[in-house]
Amino acid sequence: LRQQAIALDDAKKFEDSVKVWEKLAVQGKDTFEEAIFSVAYSNYFHGTQLFDQSRAAKIQSEKDKIAALGTQAWNRAIDAFKKHLDFVEKAPTKEPKMVKRAVGAIQFSCRILTR
Repeated sequence: LRQQAIALDDAKKFEDSVKVWEKLAVQGKDTFEEAIFSVAYSNYFHGTQLFDQSRAAKIQSEKDKIAALGTQAWNRAIDAFKKHLDFVEKAPTKEPKMVKRAVGAIQFSCRILTR
C-alpha cells in the first residue's frame, strides 16, 4: 500500500493518495508516523489543486464551490499535521526522518494559515 500511495502522490493524484495513506495511518503500526504526515501532505496538495481549479473556473458559483472543497482539504491537512506533531512530540526517540517531516508539517501549516 505504501508504494501505491507514493505512486499516486508522484502522479499528483492527491485525493486518491489520501485514501491509501489513511489505511496506513493506524496508531500503533510502524507506518503511522509517515502515513499521518502523508495524509496531511496529500490533503495540502489536493487543496492547492482545488484552489488552482477554482481560479480557472468561469462561473462564480463554480469558483466558490471548488474553493470550499479546497478549504475542506486544507482543514483536513491542518488536523493531520497537528496529529503528526503531537505524535512526534510524544515519541521517546526522534529519528532524523521523523524530525524532517515534523519541520515539513510546520512549514506546510504556515503556508495554509497565511493564505
